[in-house]
Amino acid sequence: MEATINREDLLLGLQRSQTIVEKRSSMPILSNVLLQSESDRMTVTATDLEISFQGRFPAKIATVGAVTVPARKLFEIVKSLASEEVYFKEKENNYVQITGGRAQYELVGLASEDFPNLTAFEGLNYIDVSPVVLKDMVDKTAYAVSSEETRYNLAGVFWEESTLEGKEALRMVATDGHRLSLNEREIDNLSALNLDKGIIIPRKGIQELRRLTDDAVKNDEEAIKLAIGDNSCIVVYQEMILIMRLLDGTFPDYKLVIPKKSQTKLSLGRIDFMDTLSRMSILSTDKYRGVKFKLSAGMLELISSNPDLGESREGIEIDYQGAEMVIGFNPRFFIEMLSTLSSDQVTLHVNDDASPAMVTGPDDPGFLSVVMPMRI
Repeated sequence: MEATINREDLLLGLQRSQTIVEKRSSMPILSNVLLQSESDRMTVTATDLEISFQGRFPAKIATVGAVTVPARKLFEIVKSLASEEVYFKEKENNYVQITGGRAQYELVGLASEDFPNLTAFEGLNYIDVSPVVLKDMVDKTAYAVSSEETRYNLAGVFWEESTLEGKEALRMVATDGHRLSLNEREIDNLSALNLDKGIIIPRKGIQELRRLTDDAVKNDEEAIKLAIGDNSCIVVYQEMILIMRLLDGTFPDYKLVIPKKSQTKLSLGRIDFMDTLSRMSILSTDKYRGVKFKLSAGMLELISSNPDLGESREGIEIDYQGAEMVIGFNPRFFIEMLSTLSSDQVTLHVNDDASPAMVTGPDDPGFLSVVMPMRI
């Protein structure tokens, strides 16, 4: 393999690869990127067998071929070069010569034949999706994904088809057992993806999807392509492809924890509510992380008590004339959720001190969040 490629193009592909390649693996090849030269393109591929990325970039190809080199070291080398172009040449015994300006390196690679084959992503039904919509949906659900390895079926975001005002909609749901986030938005031609039974996109795949949609939004891309294979979700943006292997578990019946009705609805300024919660969290520790929500006539008082540090309290004026009620919550669950919303005002739905609270916002259509109470 012998090829020359624009340094900025190569950096884009290598940067995308850094969060995918395995840092420590029983398979050393997974710490490498695969570089393939063909026709007038160089392809950069990275995988950890669960998430895969492939980017094709214009290049001057002298000899068609393929090599693999350590992903992180190659990224550091290319990032440090001062030249506009980078030259690659395959040498004997899997060595690869890399030249940029006056700088020259030789990296020890591994046989390209040992690099895993990617899941087939051709011949599928692709639909166009707005990256703005997809990014918004991911932002409003990903924070609630479980980080517990034992809860495998909760370690991702559940996607299913729904209807919103009589039109096809994509619904995303995430929960860690203590909170739940749900967001649904209208998507044209969604039925082509066959999401009737639902799929679970793993946490790492969701993170990579978030990065890709962020780039697409910054570049004013109108649409990216989305398809579902036998066990993978495929996203195509320009000449870059993200392949996310689906989780096999069954997502729980999340509808059981969503309150059917609420006896009390409180309107709160989102930023004011979030800032107050942040101040009440200052005294929180892993052992004492709860905050009391005390409802009384015209007032929501937040109280944080820590025997090791002290107590803090702050009130928010509200339109409430019901009976006094005290409920305990983890404030971090509210802060993380509120930071993703656009609404200036949010509605807090509560029933009693033993029931979950629900949050909605008028400028965040299709969204709701459920937070379970805690004993304090």
